[in-house]
Amino acid sequence: MPEQKEITVIGVNDKNPFSSDAQTVNHSPDRFEIDFQSIHSEFVPGDAQNRVMVVNHNIIFISPFVAKGLLGVLNQNIKNYEGKYGEIKKPESLEKAEKDIAEQVRKQKATSTLDRVSYVG
Repeated sequence: MPEQKEITVIGVNDKNPFSSDAQTVNHSPDRFEIDFQSIHSEFVPGDAQNRVMVVNHNIIFISPFVAKGLLGVLNQNIKNYEGKYGEIKKPESLEKAEKDIAEQVRKQKATSTLDRVSYVG
């Protein structure tokens, strides 16, 4: 009988919680890539009047099998959550912000004088 070796398991926690505001998902034949993004504004160092938008990314790569398992776990947890707290809906403030942005884009397109790129040489 082969000798059994003791395995030591070390938990790694970088102590940096990450809150995601947006996600993108891509895939290739052998993996899924989930990019969790945190978008927030910060003051420019030394200039309290100006702010910049900061986008942080945490990207995970998982196999298609694991992605499918994750989908099942998320679906079950959402079902349990909604059973306990009610249907998850988009907040009204987000609905309003999306409408405002869409209106701004529509106005910009309507006032744009450059419909296509032209090259002068």
